[in-house]
Order: sequence, then structure tokens, then C-alpha cells
Amino acid sequence: MVSFTRRSILKASIPILSFPTVVSLHSFISSKAYSGISESVNWAGISYLSGDRKQVDLNFTRKALEIKAPGSNQSKANKALLDALSSVNLQDVGLNLDFSGYARGARFGMIFALANELIIKLDKQKDYTDVVLRLVGYNILFNIEKRDILSTFPVRAKYLQSYEGPVNVDLPKAFLEMITGGLGLNDSIASWYTSKLASYPFELKYGGGSFQVVAPIHRDRVRKDCAAIDITVDKISDMIGLAATTAFGDVMKAPIIPFRKSRATGADMLVRFATGSETIGLALPSPDYAVEIMLRGWQFKEEQVTEHRKQVGLAVGMNIRIYETYSNKEIFSQRYRAIHKYLEMVNKDNASSRRSRVYILYEGLVEQAFNAIADVSLRKRLVEGETRSTEDMELSYKLMQDNLAILNKESDEVMVAVPQPEDW
Repeated sequence: MVSFTRRSILKASIPILSFPTVVSLHSFISSKAYSGISESVNWAGISYLSGDRKQVDLNFTRKALEIKAPGSNQSKANKALLDALSSVNLQDVGLNLDFSGYARGARFGMIFALANELIIKLDKQKDYTDVVLRLVGYNILFNIEKRDILSTFPVRAKYLQSYEGPVNVDLPKAFLEMITGGLGLNDSIASWYTSKLASYPFELKYGGGSFQVVAPIHRDRVRKDCAAIDITVDKISDMIGLAATTAFGDVMKAPIIPFRKSRATGADMLVRFATGSETIGLALPSPDYAVEIMLRGWQFKEEQVTEHRKQVGLAVGMNIRIYETYSNKEIFSQRYRAIHKYLEMVNKDNASSRRSRVYILYEGLVEQAFNAIADVSLRKRLVEGETRSTEDMELSYKLMQDNLAILNKESDEVMVAVPQPEDW
């Protein structure tokens, strides 16, 4: 159960947040199907999906949200999202921004809900400092009158920075930049709103079912693989489950129920409006389809090249299974492999570096896997083996299926199950 509280946006009920502006939006309904209909949608700013350990899970992000916009008492993060929304031409999908304030009688509310922050790598050495971060949230649209969640679209921000020498990284500032797009970050929350928002189907009127990535499973060998890079099975499963959730939403442009394993669901979310104090109790829908990742494990192979460098080959494997939750009928089941060959400096040979490489390779592999379901040309290339290379590295993805007819049939079944807008 997710509870929404309808209360003054000027009186923040979470002390560290203040959202003095509410944006009224109009009609997240396709203009082709509902031309002439104007429904107000209240933008309620930024809130949380969080569990019992919320102070730990979003520790740096919460501090980032305290940072104010210059010359204003408004959260810099919230202002960045408002600016992103106002810069997009959303007329074609019936969205009209109105900054005049709360629209009384609004049928719909929309909020960006932060779910989880991930420190993939924070490696501070004498010669260098490497930082790899992820921030995961959901753009949520709900019907105020019916108490229904209409869509939850996952949104992920990426952060990768390398510095010469030892640097004390300001993590709250880094997570703020992941929201606002600071430092020119292309994979930020604000950039999602400017580049993708208008193309997403916000009302579930397209048929299809609801999907959810369930807790990943793993082969026995994964425990030993995790110990070698100083991470627990639960932690790596959590990270890859979130990566699969955002990848599925990005590729399919389909609502997906938040990943429950992440400790990011099952608690309160506060949505603040400019009037009233009515509590709106909303339950996340039960999924029609489950997406299950099985981690097969990973392996590093090394070959010394020079005194200070070695050639490393990292191979990871996984299975993806998609099935109907009410009948357990399987509609998709495939196996994948990815290999990353790269030069590793001897002074960077540590658990943190290898842990981040395992995660990033799995992250790319799930993205390729879901893209192949939607794109028949990529599907064929992955069966043959897709390889990218530069002077310093080689990256390859492989779909371990010999029968293309079976793969096409399974991919088609998934695409039929995904909600399909009329103009796709």
C-alpha cells in the first residue's frame, strides 16, 4: 500500500523539503483519442518511495534535496524538474503547462518518487579517484478520484567521473547533479523529462498487461563470485533488479510496477497539494507478468601484458524468464552472455573496480536483451554475436539461442503483452 497525503504544498511535511510551486498540467491522455478533452494534472514535485531503512537508502539524495536554488527558497532539484517540464512542447499529447498554481478539482496527480541511490564505485587512490553512481525513481501518475495508479515509469540517472589524484567527492552534490543535469550529465532525471516524457503513454488505455521485475535468482556459484569482489548476493541482486526494471521501462515505454526487492516500496509516499488534508490510499497493482533474472555468475581471466598492465577478460551470464503470474505460463525464456576485454592497470586491481565492472556489464546486458525483444534486427545480431571494439577494449553480447523462429515467437508474445499506443 502506498499512501498519498493531500496537504499544503507550502507546508512541507518532510522537514528537509519545500515545494513552494505546484504546476498544473493538462491531459496525459493521447490527443488523438481524446481531442478536445482537457483534464488537469497537478505536478506535486519530488517525494519518496522508501522502506524501513530510508535514511540509509537515500542518505545523500535527501541531503541533495536540501540545496536551494540561488535567490530562492525552492529546492534546486524541484526547480530543475519544473524547468525541464516547461521547456518541452507537449501539445501533441495534450499536455499544457500552467504555472498559476493548484488546479482545484483536478482528476490526476503526478509526482517523481525517488526510490534508491546506488554507489556502484567510489575508489579513492593516490593516483586517481573514480566515482560511479546511479539514482532510481519513478514518474507516477494517479487518479485522485478513483484512487488508482495509472502508470509508474522508471527513471534512472547515471553518473561517471574520474579525477586525477585523491579527491574528496561531495556525494550530495553529485546526486543533485543526477537530478538536475549538472556537469552536462545527459543521463539525468531532468533530461528524461525533456527527452522522453512526451513519447510515453501515460494512461493505461492501450490494452496489454502490467509487468514487474521480481527478485533475481542465482546459481550456486554466484556466492563464490560475489565473495571475490566483496559484495553480497542480496546486494548485487538488488542492483541488477533495479537495472532491469529501468531498462524494461525505457525500452518498452511501458509502465512497470516498482521493483519490490529494493526496499523502495511498501511504505509511505507524501504528495503535497495546495489545499486540504485528505489522505489518498493507493495500492500498487498486482502484476500480470513477472520478469525474472537468473544470474549465472561471472569470471575474470588475466594475462600479464607489461609490468604495469594486464589484459583482462570478464564474462558474465544470465537468463531472462517472463511468465504470467496467475498461471505461471512461460512466454519468454532465453540465456545471454557478455564479455568485456580491457587493459587493467596493476594499481587499479581491486575489488571496487571489478565490482563496478560486473555491475556495468550486467546493466548493459539487460538493456541489450530487452532491446532485442523489441527490435528484430538487433535480435538477429545478438544471435550471431554483437561486438564493439576500440583500441583499448572489446565488448561483446551474445544471445544463446540457435533457433531464431523460437526466439521471434517468444519476443512477439512479450510485445503483444506490452501496452501498445495506437500511433506506435
